[in-house]
Amino acid sequence: STFHPEANPAIKGQSVYSNKGLRNEQIYRLLGSMIAVSANAYCHRLGRPLVEVKGVSNDPMSYTQTFLKMMGMNPHPKLARALDVLFILHADHEQNCSASGMRHLTSSGVDVYTSVGG
Repeated sequence: STFHPEANPAIKGQSVYSNKGLRNEQIYRLLGSMIAVSANAYCHRLGRPLVEVKGVSNDPMSYTQTFLKMMGMNPHPKLARALDVLFILHADHEQNCSASGMRHLTSSGVDVYTSVGG
C-alpha cells in the first residue's frame, strides 16, 4: 500500500473482492515484496548488503531461489524445492492468532495489504 497507493481500494473506493484482477494484482505485489523484506532483514542482521536480483535472465529462478539469492546464497535447485515444500506445509498447517486475525479482517472486506498489516 505504501509502494502502490493507487492500488489501495480503500482510497479509490473500489471493492477488492468484486474485482478478481485487482485482488490478484495486490496478492502478487505483496508476495513479491515479502521476499525482499525478509531477505533485507536477514542481511541487515548479519551486517551484509542485500543482493538485488533485477529483471528476467536467460535462466529464470523460482520464487524460493530468488529469495535465497537475495540472502546472498547460491541456491541449489534441490534446496530451493525443499524450502518450497516447507513454505507450503507451513502455510497449509499454521493456524495461529495472526492467521485468524487476517481471516477476520479479510472477511470484513478490507484490502489485502490491510489484512496482512492488521
